[in-house]
Amino acid sequence: SRTGISGLAVLLVISAGLVMLGGCPPENNGPDQAPVAYVPPGPAASRVFQPVRIGMIEGSPGDWMGRSVVVNGVVSVVEEPGVFVINDIDTRTNQLMVIVPRNPQLITSRLNTNDVVQVSGTVELFTAGMLNTYSTAFAVDTDGPRVTPDFYMQYLNRPALVATTVDWLTYTRP
Repeated sequence: SRTGISGLAVLLVISAGLVMLGGCPPENNGPDQAPVAYVPPGPAASRVFQPVRIGMIEGSPGDWMGRSVVVNGVVSVVEEPGVFVINDIDTRTNQLMVIVPRNPQLITSRLNTNDVVQVSGTVELFTAGMLNTYSTAFAVDTDGPRVTPDFYMQYLNRPALVATTVDWLTYTRP
């Protein structure tokens, strides 16, 4: 009876050990063995935000159309909720119109001239009907945001950045 208890204890210890080992990965037995941990691939190349200067986009807009970028700039104009213009930080000569389709009123109500911002998004060509495609984001029934005719003509057929994020690097109080 004494060996029966020890035999039972040994059997329980062996069973517990086998249960614990059941969750362990198998040994690597060659190049065909699957990896133990799965690391998902990174984002597609078109979704990686590449840091660029506004002058690079202005200088060769065709190279940047449809690409995801990150730019730093100084706010020079807040035209409408969801529409503003940034200039290069250093030269302040190159300009890029920014359209904010997500939470436009919230973002642009906090923007001031001379704020330094970092904007990530996709470069697109500003065309005649472009703002109308964002009518639901701007909470209007038929048209997108209304910009002044002068502003419209100044940026028509030029690159625009459709923003995914807007982050303040410095904030200027009005």
